[in-house]
Amino acid sequence: MPAGAGSRCAKCYWQGLLQKRIQIDCALLSIPVMAESWARFGEWLGNTVGYHKAAVTVHRYLPFFSEIEESWKFIPDYRTLLEHFGAAKLRRASLPMRWLTETGLIGIDPKAREEHSDRKRIEATLKRLGNGTAERRILDGYFDKLKINLERGETSIRSIRLALTPAAALCQAGLKMGIVPPDQNVLGRYLAKTPGQRAALSGFVGYLKEMYEIEINLPRPTSRAGRSGQLTREQELLKLLKDSDNELNQQSLLEVALRYFHGMPKKTAKRASLVDISKVEDDGVELVLEGKSYWLPVDIIRRKRR
Repeated sequence: MPAGAGSRCAKCYWQGLLQKRIQIDCALLSIPVMAESWARFGEWLGNTVGYHKAAVTVHRYLPFFSEIEESWKFIPDYRTLLEHFGAAKLRRASLPMRWLTETGLIGIDPKAREEHSDRKRIEATLKRLGNGTAERRILDGYFDKLKINLERGETSIRSIRLALTPAAALCQAGLKMGIVPPDQNVLGRYLAKTPGQRAALSGFVGYLKEMYEIEINLPRPTSRAGRSGQLTREQELLKLLKDSDNELNQQSLLEVALRYFHGMPKKTAKRASLVDISKVEDDGVELVLEGKSYWLPVDIIRRKRR
């Protein structure tokens, strides 16, 4: 024991302090089952992170348990917690969530977490267009149609998110040009800047034609000769992904990816580099070259950064 510490070692001191703080906090929980859960969590925290750190930090986790008690009076399942707190707040409560998982009180559902994240992104996409505006009503109508398909099991939340994102962008592009709903001219200009969104916009273009009787059509798909060239580029891309990750391979990989996903001319693709990346998302990156945006799978860019 250090001088002046008396007959107690440091470990015993911090362990005792942790137990006192757990008991004090137990008195703040009115439901016995929640107080018991809190005490078990505090003991687990001491064994997991050490008594010193646990004694110093244990109080910060009490609001999480208090909110659970106030909302349900018991620990609900993972989906309920996810809907109530949101994925971001659950990540901040990583240690209580870890304890709940290790003790079998809840089971993490990755699919539910992904769906929740997609729903939040859908909400953010809709909010990009002001409430009550003409363009928002168009997007809301398209969203309602997609939700019907979801109820029928014909689509997924992820697919809805991927469909709404370019639809909202097209509506915004039309708004800037003073054309609502967007017409063929707006679509042409939009795809000239973001050609990789052609397939993702097919459903929205069909919706505009059906609901608003607009003369709007997607550009023609690639010809047979183009499909043959696409197959060659696919084989070249797969070969590069298998090769060693040297500097020459990295540049070739980016070049072929742009040609494969966007049909970019070889001379133009050669001028692309990592500095052209303007935004990184969960499933891909946006690369801006000569004023136009191009989406690429994030795995290709991660490979380049190794």
